[in-house]
Amino acid sequence: MFSELSSKLTAALQKLTGRVVLMARIGPDGAVADVEVISSTAPGVGFEQAAVEAVRRWVWRPAEVDGRPVAVSMTVVVQFSLH
Repeated sequence: MFSELSSKLTAALQKLTGRVVLMARIGPDGAVADVEVISSTAPGVGFEQAAVEAVRRWVWRPAEVDGRPVAVSMTVVVQFSLH
């Protein structure tokens, strides 16, 4: 919680916006199994950590092959814009 607030405060003070591109691996149960930062337009501000923490909380409807749930990897883009 503190890290999210710190990230938002730092960015607000600097009036930054940013985009973080992540690779998320979604398990057959729909839970996020792993998240990796691919790129960030504002490194060092804390957007990367905030994006990873947010995406880890998401739950997806599982992908299916032949009617059975399977694990998949997908690209997720998180946009930050603080005004």
